[in-house]
Amino acid sequence: MTVAILEQNESHTELIPSLYYYLKEYNHQVFLIADEKAIAKMDSDLLNSFAGVKVLHKKKGLKNNLKSGAIINEYLKEKKIDTLLLNTASGKHLRNILWRISGKIQIFGIIHHTDKLYKSFTQRYITYRVNSFFKLASHLKSPTPLPVFFPLHTPIKLAESPETGPVRILIPGNIEQKRRDYQFLLAICQQYKEALKGKIRFIIGGNSKTTEGPEFVEKIHKNQLQGLFEWYEGFIPQKQFDELAATSHYVLPLLHPGIQDFNKYLDTKISGSFNLAFAFHKPLLLHSTFQGFYDFEEISFFYDSNSFIFTLLNLQHNPSDKLFALKQKYNFKKEARKFHTVLMENNKG
Repeated sequence: MTVAILEQNESHTELIPSLYYYLKEYNHQVFLIADEKAIAKMDSDLLNSFAGVKVLHKKKGLKNNLKSGAIINEYLKEKKIDTLLLNTASGKHLRNILWRISGKIQIFGIIHHTDKLYKSFTQRYITYRVNSFFKLASHLKSPTPLPVFFPLHTPIKLAESPETGPVRILIPGNIEQKRRDYQFLLAICQQYKEALKGKIRFIIGGNSKTTEGPEFVEKIHKNQLQGLFEWYEGFIPQKQFDELAATSHYVLPLLHPGIQDFNKYLDTKISGSFNLAFAFHKPLLLHSTFQGFYDFEEISFFYDSNSFIFTLLNLQHNPSDKLFALKQKYNFKKEARKFHTVLMENNKG
């Protein structure tokens, strides 16, 4: 097939390398069509690997959306592209774009929030046009069974996590209390500062200058917790973020009861932290509410508010049983084959 990956927004660029390498594993020709802000986040080496890159300049309004759709459709025709792969398969902007895409084009998409498949009027037209969706975790509910897309491949050779020194725990994403329970983490660090000193290092994988980052850093200084944290003052380029993930020992999503949309994470919504752990073969530290989910079994350490400190103090640098389970469960070759099979079996051309 000749495939174009489309990202009409600036989000979820972390999935694009996996899509590219899964497709190349089976010798498909791959193009990229993406918003200029999304492209600005991506690694230049990967961008140069595509057969072609089309830059979109997103503007609001139905007329502009339809114009973008016409531009994309013309590009698909010019490059003789027969398959469109939607990196984010939802939203009014995408729906309006698809109105202008030829019915001859085979369309597949990644659905990030499966609740949209139940109740979104906008999603109905997208669903009508899409041959098949992929969901991002096995436990996500959907009206009909959907294949799972695990983004596992990273395009650069990475260092390994160190065997000595503090255990490095990565917390991905921007610092927002409504999304992750940073107050809980700060309280634990303050209460058990001496016990954690030299043993644990939390890596804040987001821009500390945006959202609630400055306030969070201020509390770190106020409580003299600098030795327990590592943070970054600015956007972390993808290549640097990959190195952070590779050299960490664990991934901590900090998803606790009480944060915004917590219940959705149990059935219709995915955290990028999960996929990051799968991709880099890093065990997860998860709230006990997630215990029993297939994707997290064997690869996670579960805790509640009372046991979290004991979990931290007993972590090993590279626990062999969890790493073995991760490598068996989340294997690039296996996932690439599964991804390719879904595309071929659902191709209506």
